[in-house]
Amino acid sequence: MERWELSPDGKRAAVLTLSRQLIIVDTDLAGTNYMGFASVGMIPVNQAIFALATGCEFTPDGLQILITIQTGGGGVGEVARFDVLLAQWIDHNPIQPGIQNIGSQSNPPAAVPAAPWEIEVAATGTFAVVSGWAGAGSLARIDLDPLNPFAWSFTRFTSPVSLAGEAWCSAISSDDTMIATCGSGQLLIFDAWFGTLLGQI
Repeated sequence: MERWELSPDGKRAAVLTLSRQLIIVDTDLAGTNYMGFASVGMIPVNQAIFALATGCEFTPDGLQILITIQTGGGGVGEVARFDVLLAQWIDHNPIQPGIQNIGSQSNPPAAVPAAPWEIEVAATGTFAVVSGWAGAGSLARIDLDPLNPFAWSFTRFTSPVSLAGEAWCSAISSDDTMIATCGSGQLLIFDAWFGTLLGQI
């Protein structure tokens, strides 16, 4: 087991394994299955080449789990979404067979940051931020609709400061207006909506 995340209500944990499986653990102290776990199975990927699940995050309502995936030798990025209530993966391109993640095979295609390592979901649940460290490094926002799990859109940000090799993490301010990540030995702060650089520390 590698990366994991607790749901906002503390009643579930999502655990990623190095073999690219998602395991959900019952962490409800009052539950009858406390610390019991169930394997959801393999996380779908759109690339047949080696893939690694690198980060996961629950939405604030605990109804979805978003997972970042590195695929292929070039670190191509994808984001998978799991619907907790329906116990199924969300398909981002229903006209193709199988489950398509947000990425090169989704509809529309999304240029998810290469070698993504972490995903953060806003407190409102209306967007998520993905950071990737490969190449020049990059940052992107995925807009979500808490009332419609199948709705989404994607925006790639262009940083005036190189994030190369350093954008291992991202964070969203408590008011959902700013995003922070690392680059060129600095903490970089961006506007969450427009992606413009607001400050360097």
